[in-house]
Amino acid sequence: MMPEDHYPGNSIEARELNLSVLVMTQLTSAIRSRFLRPQISDLPLGVVGHADLVILLHRDDPIYSEQEWSELYPGSPYPLGLLDLIVAKNRHGPTSEVKLRLDSRFLHIANLARAPAVDIDGESATIPTLT
Repeated sequence: MMPEDHYPGNSIEARELNLSVLVMTQLTSAIRSRFLRPQISDLPLGVVGHADLVILLHRDDPIYSEQEWSELYPGSPYPLGLLDLIVAKNRHGPTSEVKLRLDSRFLHIANLARAPAVDIDGESATIPTLT
């Protein structure tokens, strides 16, 4: 289903049939100009208004080279293979953020606190665990 096809009638039908509706959409172009983490305001209003749950995904390693990262965040380890799952809206519970490990070779995602260190894209990944 495309975001423009999503309307309240679909949600009502899905609830009656006890089905989930998944709508995926691109962020607005505003995020390109600021290179920051995605925010709920970067999504089309129609999608956000009807959604019970909004999850945003974010990675820093495709945006910054290791050199750029060390200049911007001295002393902070390069986030190679880190994926932030941001629960930006949740009508039935809290919002939160979860740090995940991404192995892009296999599109494998694991909870950072439980994932063992792996060799990501041929490079050794030193990724701290959550405490």
